[in-house]
Amino acid sequence: MFSDAIISCHHYTDTDKEVKRGCARDKQHWYDSKASEVEEAATKGDHKSLYRIVKELTDQRTQSQQIKMADGRFARSHDELVNRCKDHFQAVLNCPEPTTTFDMDDTQASEQLPVSVDPISEQEAVLLQR
Repeated sequence: MFSDAIISCHHYTDTDKEVKRGCARDKQHWYDSKASEVEEAATKGDHKSLYRIVKELTDQRTQSQQIKMADGRFARSHDELVNRCKDHFQAVLNCPEPTTTFDMDDTQASEQLPVSVDPISEQEAVLLQR
């Protein structure tokens, strides 16, 4: 019984190594075929295929930012995304008018703040250095 478990474990280990070697061999074959495709596209001057293959080999994918819906789930389709943006900007841009306004033409402030505009004294300079 115990020897059967050991034999089974060795068989599993050997099969696992064989599968990994096969995967590595297939991966190398795939890279070699892509390299020959790149060379062929470069000699033909086919920039579109060349760019596509290089992009595929470097695995650079652009990811869009996920947008949350009002109910907390993520937008899955383009229509949901557009509707969520529409709802968001309607809520933000259609807010009520402010109750208080600021008069930009009034050059004099209604109340003067106690700010000293005298030159800095030696004591103030020492306090600032601490």
